[in-house]
Amino acid sequence: MKPANDNAKKTGMSLPGMARGDRLFAGVATAVALTAILAGLLVTDPPWIVRKQRLDEQRASSLNMISDLVGRFNLDNGKLPQSLDELLKSTTYRPYLDTVDPTTKAAYEFIPGTARSFQLCAVFELDSTAIARPTGNLWSHKAGRQCFDLTAPAKTAELQPGRLAINGKTTTLPPRDW
Repeated sequence: MKPANDNAKKTGMSLPGMARGDRLFAGVATAVALTAILAGLLVTDPPWIVRKQRLDEQRASSLNMISDLVGRFNLDNGKLPQSLDELLKSTTYRPYLDTVDPTTKAAYEFIPGTARSFQLCAVFELDSTAIARPTGNLWSHKAGRQCFDLTAPAKTAELQPGRLAINGKTTTLPPRDW
């Protein structure tokens, strides 16, 4: 009976059932797979950043809806609401309103100005200019508390989905992907 080491030398196998070429292929395949995984992690944002991006997009979407409803309220009533609570009391606007931050559950700030001007404020987690899917020029923001100076439309023709006047300039919002 020959020892196991002699048999391994004759067949070129050091592990049962695995030839030297198979071991080399397995090593190369493992290295390629690990390189691909590492490259994927370097190219994509980590999950906690993606989560913050989505929360900021949700905040911007909520502010967009609030601004649309403030414009509709102005057209229906000839004045701006005094607070978001005034919109929430109305069965016309309430179903569409999302007035609280998705993380902190704090209410977004609505600050009525003179005539048709108002501000909407929220606290964002990231700088929107640094993310892969920016929220559009209208809702571009830095990290932290951001207020947007807005103007409600004077007539129905000015109120168009996806368009809003800011500081006298009409801005087109990017299409929503939901």
